[in-house]
Amino acid sequence: KLLCFLLPLAFLLVLTVAWAGSKITGAALRKDLLQRGAAISRMVALSAGYLMLANDQLGLDRLASETRESGPDIAYVAIRDAANKVVAHNRIGERGKPFEPSARITPLAEFSDTHADEVIREDRTLVEFNTPIEFAGKVVGTATLALTTESLVAANRSVHRSILTAASIILGLAFLGALLASSIITTR
Repeated sequence: KLLCFLLPLAFLLVLTVAWAGSKITGAALRKDLLQRGAAISRMVALSAGYLMLANDQLGLDRLASETRESGPDIAYVAIRDAANKVVAHNRIGERGKPFEPSARITPLAEFSDTHADEVIREDRTLVEFNTPIEFAGKVVGTATLALTTESLVAANRSVHRSILTAASIILGLAFLGALLASSIITTR
């Protein structure tokens, strides 16, 4: 009878802790992704302001290209003028085209002047960051950076697997402990 009481109690406790740990870790990973994207987008916007006013096309192209190459989860970097025309992109063929808004935009967060949205482009779910490019207090364009969600999904899977493994081990130990405790109590 003691085993029937202790085992479900241990199972419920381990399950609750595993669920809470999974949710907390997932939220922390998502927050880190959003903060990282906002920081990179701000850096691009700060660097692009002077380059745009100096009409330094090579510098803008290099900024977009090197930013894209700096992380495997960066899908694209676009630098747009005030008329929403792409003046630099990590894909050179996009230069000169109007920047097309996504068909679906779900707002995720705001970081002072940077907006983070979940969008779908080229059949991929991306987190897109838009930061105004300012120079001398005037908005001269927008820096757009998109991060893939694949790294976030992979990190979440890894965390879930680790939590599931630890929970299974703890449940196994709880079962053995409950068996041992019930056999000690019932033999006395």
